[in-house]
Amino acid sequence: MIICFTTKLSRRVILLMLDGMRRNLWYSVKASKKKGLTAEEKRSRMLELFYESNEFFQMKDLEKIAPKQKGIVPQSVKEITQLLVDEGLVECEKIGTFVCYWAFPSQAMITRKKQLQELDEKILNLEKKLKEAKADAEMVKKEKKETKERKKLQLQINDLQMKHEELMKKLKKLDEEGPEAIARLENEMARARDDANRWTDNIFAAKKWCKKNFNIEEKILNAQFEIPPELDYVE
Repeated sequence: MIICFTTKLSRRVILLMLDGMRRNLWYSVKASKKKGLTAEEKRSRMLELFYESNEFFQMKDLEKIAPKQKGIVPQSVKEITQLLVDEGLVECEKIGTFVCYWAFPSQAMITRKKQLQELDEKILNLEKKLKEAKADAEMVKKEKKETKERKKLQLQINDLQMKHEELMKKLKKLDEEGPEAIARLENEMARARDDANRWTDNIFAAKKWCKKNFNIEEKILNAQFEIPPELDYVE
């Protein structure tokens, strides 16, 4: 009887343990599904939205479209868009009474190449300073003088090494994104040019229609809608 009772109790304990493990697994899967996008994923998806559409947007439009097409919560849209504006990847301009946002692949390629060039220059300059600091420290070391100057140089070397590592990480990140991104952007340059010329066509057609139907001078139209007088097709 004791053996039978013990066996039943053991089975019950095992079943309870298995049920607990099953529940924990279910909650873990459920929690993982609710996990939101990282800041980098939001940034990347928002940039894709601009590149794929090749259109001008107001913020209220982005806050409606981004959640549907890219899964970005509305509360993050303005912050991510401003981040891309600050990085020079998205353009922002007030047109009349509206603030519009847009981004063309060709402009992003130019910005990325400029960032790479600036980063390369910073790294070269930093490596030069690091080399000079190490040479000065080695000279002091040979003189066997534990002076304030030597300590100061060592601190400078440590600081330069940290900055160098940070810059190398940034360069590595740009290099990883660079080839694929630049190749894709170069493939889209022709389409971006065609899109720009199509917008120019639309503007010229709208101006022609307004002049014909409302007898408005072209310079007045340009001033009213903030159209540059030198506007022309992209070659």
